[in-house]
Amino acid sequence: ISDLGFEEADSKTMFITSMPTAFPTRIPTSVPTTTMPTSRPSITGAIISIEISGEVTQELSSEELKNLTETVKEQYGISDEEIVLVTTYKLSGVLDVSLPLPEDGVTEEEALEALEESLSELLGIHPSQIELSINENGDVEYVITSDSFDDASSIQEELEKEIFVSNLENNVQEEIPTFEIEEIISAEDGQIEVEVAITIDATDAEKKDNADDVLINLAKDLDLDATIEEYFLTAAPTRLPSAVPTTSIPSATPTLTGTVLIISLSSSVEEELTQSEIDRVRDIVIDSYGLDLEDPITTTVDYSTTGTMTIEGLPSASELSPEELETLEDTMENTLSELLGVPTENIELIIDPETGVVTYTISSPNFNETQTILDQLNNNPETFVEEFTDALTEDLEELENKGIISADVFDEISITSVDADEEIIADITVVIDEDDVTKSQILAENTVDVLVGENYEVSSEITFISAAPTFVPSISPSAMPTTIFPTSLPTITGDVAIVELTKPVTKSLTSQEVEDIIKQAEELFEVNAGDVEADVNYVTTGTMTIDIDLDEFDGTLEDLEQSILEALSEELGVHEKDIKVSIDPETNIVTYELTSDSAEDSIDLRTALSTDEVVDAIASNLNELIPEVSGVEITPNYAIEVEIDLIVDTTNTPSSTNSTEAFINVIEELGFGVEVNNTFITALPTFAPSKIPTISPTTLRPTMQPSITGLVVVVEVSMEVKTQLTSEEEQNLT
Repeated sequence: ISDLGFEEADSKTMFITSMPTAFPTRIPTSVPTTTMPTSRPSITGAIISIEISGEVTQELSSEELKNLTETVKEQYGISDEEIVLVTTYKLSGVLDVSLPLPEDGVTEEEALEALEESLSELLGIHPSQIELSINENGDVEYVITSDSFDDASSIQEELEKEIFVSNLENNVQEEIPTFEIEEIISAEDGQIEVEVAITIDATDAEKKDNADDVLINLAKDLDLDATIEEYFLTAAPTRLPSAVPTTSIPSATPTLTGTVLIISLSSSVEEELTQSEIDRVRDIVIDSYGLDLEDPITTTVDYSTTGTMTIEGLPSASELSPEELETLEDTMENTLSELLGVPTENIELIIDPETGVVTYTISSPNFNETQTILDQLNNNPETFVEEFTDALTEDLEELENKGIISADVFDEISITSVDADEEIIADITVVIDEDDVTKSQILAENTVDVLVGENYEVSSEITFISAAPTFVPSISPSAMPTTIFPTSLPTITGDVAIVELTKPVTKSLTSQEVEDIIKQAEELFEVNAGDVEADVNYVTTGTMTIDIDLDEFDGTLEDLEQSILEALSEELGVHEKDIKVSIDPETNIVTYELTSDSAEDSIDLRTALSTDEVVDAIASNLNELIPEVSGVEITPNYAIEVEIDLIVDTTNTPSSTNSTEAFINVIEELGFGVEVNNTFITALPTFAPSKIPTISPTTLRPTMQPSITGLVVVVEVSMEVKTQLTSEEEQNLT
């Protein structure tokens, strides 16, 4: 490098894994934060990208496309395997619209999403074929793509129909009443454009001197324009995935697929781990799990620093919606990313709105980078706090201008302190194929824990990685999952206690109260920290009386229940999965149950259901679904209940019965109702279920895998006895 005139050179060795996130969140974040980097592209190295585009009046023929392909192969000296050709037809234009104002409670993003869904529905195309944007005049520009000219022409004809504008406006106004559409203006009299994207793997290409000119002239013969770009494609993953895929190059399959075992080891360090130490840990894992040296295994090392910040002026938990809290957390991560020069995916940040404390974790694959980040936070914390507050305010003001967040959320916010932990944690992650494991996983994990030394904390989990991408991603999830992926192994297997706690509340439990309950379970069931999983929800209930002409109604009670569920979901803004509805067939009285993340949300729902306006809206919505319904009366129950579901891994609990009794006694003193079900969870499917079921099932514990398989001899010996056989007699028989 010095011979080439460069004065400085720097290099970094790192390992990239296809490992998914260890703990997926229940609610997806607005920006993907998974640690799974983009898989290696199928083409790397020198790439030539050719784009041929222009207006057309008919579809390019197969002969024309074949001529393009053969010309490219000849001019660039490549084979069929080194070229990818994709043809797309586009139509574009402008929608003259009156967008909802911010005071209507609708953001530009929500308005565009509603418009996109309506266009998709009326045109019968997938939302991924529609791209919308707002121009400087406040109108919406659209681009619609199709695989064929005929389909694109049919879409254009549909857009030009006189009734289409009114149909589109009515469809959008079902969701956003203030949205108005004046007209659709097609670009250049409804011309359709074709785009032929050609991607060449030029690693071994032998390009002719005039190849570019030949391609440009060939495009001109078709009355099209050609652009040619040469670049180098690396396998390094993108830090943030693009919003819409912009390349026809498919990603390759990950190195490990199927059921994999992820072993995580963490230790406090004062310097970067040596390669010999990483190899030592890796070898211990290989030996402990009984792997062969040629078995696939991946190892990654990250260094992280954690700490807390304190925010003042944050609205109370009841005033801050989950969406506003999520936006605030994402914005703080982006601001930290800019100040510290760290990718946002390397920052995890959680705000506790009750205390105003922000907990963060910042990681890097390099120890020195993490140390530099820690020094930035520690060396001059007062200056950092001031800079962070100013930058955060600027970023939030930009979001306010876009209608994404209200100024009421951040007007008085300021960061008052930063408390960074002094230690840096090294996290070693080893991923192996579970099929290659030949020893007991519990014993193997314990062996690793002992051999790596007391400086490391060891944990493991099983997950499933598939190489199959989605073919056409949907905006909304299907009513029922239809994936061909097998169910992953359960996170807990063996003996477990499933505990259900209920209690009337007037406000949400604090995180400390929930933590105290978990600690009680850990102590009384004599399990380790992390062996108790908790899920907290709040429930409001009530009854509904439906005026319906059953003589005219030709549906079933199940149809009526589903319609009531949809009406409640639509008017209350609650997902259908968080609503339960049941009808008493004798009295026709409807009982409903609404689940929320906080008591405050449940109280808001209860209050809304007490107002005539909401009840009338639900009745109107239900009447649209079932015309035989003429009226609705709703009687909300006053009580709001918290429901806490605990799952306790009791595999190593000395006595589940004694622990259960002790736990019930303690929890009942706190005013909770308690139900405990001790059961057994196995990861093994039944191999050969019996054709005839037993008269009465007597256990929830499924049959385990037999200890002996193959050809066996069963010897049965019987005799009359007056006393139990001694161990010596049994041993003699054996």
